[in-house]
Amino acid sequence: SHGIDFLGDSTALATDFLPGSDLAGLYTFTFTATEGDCSADTTLLIEVLPPVQQTDTLRGCFGDSIWVFGQMIVEDGSFQELFTTTNGCDSLQRFEVRFADSIFVEATVQNTTGNQSDGAIFTQNPGSATYKYLWSDGSTGTALEGLAAGEYHLTLTESVATCQRSYAFQVGSITSVENLSLQTKAFIVPNPGRVSVLRVQEPIVGYRIYDLRGRQLYTMPKASRSGQREWSLPSDLMSGVYLVRLSNGKVLRWIVP
Repeated sequence: SHGIDFLGDSTALATDFLPGSDLAGLYTFTFTATEGDCSADTTLLIEVLPPVQQTDTLRGCFGDSIWVFGQMIVEDGSFQELFTTTNGCDSLQRFEVRFADSIFVEATVQNTTGNQSDGAIFTQNPGSATYKYLWSDGSTGTALEGLAAGEYHLTLTESVATCQRSYAFQVGSITSVENLSLQTKAFIVPNPGRVSVLRVQEPIVGYRIYDLRGRQLYTMPKASRSGQREWSLPSDLMSGVYLVRLSNGKVLRWIVP
């Protein structure tokens, strides 16, 4: 005769047990029964099946959803379901659901000066995720330089779930000082050969100057608590484009000729 058991169960054989911790396989047991002058052998085959237990990882992109065991999953988690196979044994299926973080980079666009090809796009990843870069011109670096005015596209690919996000950047052309914030009631009076002056409508207590890579180059010490409306700008900076961040959080673009 032939019987089926599942690994982890135990089967009684007369006074012995086939422990469930044994390896899966086919086991043969022979019994001899004797009555008077007659005897008979009985052979018992026990088949121990391997455990049916599987864990899979399902990955999704930020904002996606994954269908698991009849429910829509939108955040990380572990989910499992117990099934009964056709041979009567149990099987366990487990899914580890993992979603990628939002794909995000910070970017600074440097516009061209007149008709020159001196524009640039610099990006910075503020998080810990690793991205692959692909620009519309085929380059794969984190920045583009020597650009003419126009539109440029960047596709970022997340390295784990291969999620993607696309950005479009517009490089313009500057012919004068450009105010980056329409709400900033401030302007810079350029004085070639002399000190340029920063004038604001509402008093500020100081400002900082950065290059387009985000490096801080100059800090103006704080004025009195009440602040002031007119400030002198440093005269020792090289020709180029700089960002002037006011103490109220507003930013101006300053072109040094």
